[in-house]
Amino acid sequence: MIAPVVLAWSGGRAAARALAHLRASSTTPVVAVAFGFRADAPLAAWAAQARSAGAHECHLLDVSDDYARDVAWPLAVQGLDPWPVPVTHAAPLMAGGLVRVARLEHATVVAHGARGAAGRALEAAIHALAPSLRVLGLPPM
Repeated sequence: MIAPVVLAWSGGRAAARALAHLRASSTTPVVAVAFGFRADAPLAAWAAQARSAGAHECHLLDVSDDYARDVAWPLAVQGLDPWPVPVTHAAPLMAGGLVRVARLEHATVVAHGARGAAGRALEAAIHALAPSLRVLGLPPM
């Protein structure tokens, strides 16, 4: 069995382009991971989008309680707006979820479409949790 690539899935155009890039450049199955940072996050809709865009499957991770406690509340106390989700602050939560799914799926590669400081924060967090995983930051298209 071919080990899949685990892809951070946001449901946006960048995620769809990243998935298309992975599908076009390899026959490796892609497993998407969608994160719900709010209790009302449309996780089921994101999973359907990921599958219709070509993901082999989609894991849905509700991290709303963790985000509220570990990220949103501390930002709000400092007078900062926690919405939309600043990926640089949410990177540890996302990395933990991506690493858990990668281990579950026996994946050796985790991909994302985050750019700049957000991409660097996510990659650093993934490497800190699982140094053996290869992290692929997908190029803008």
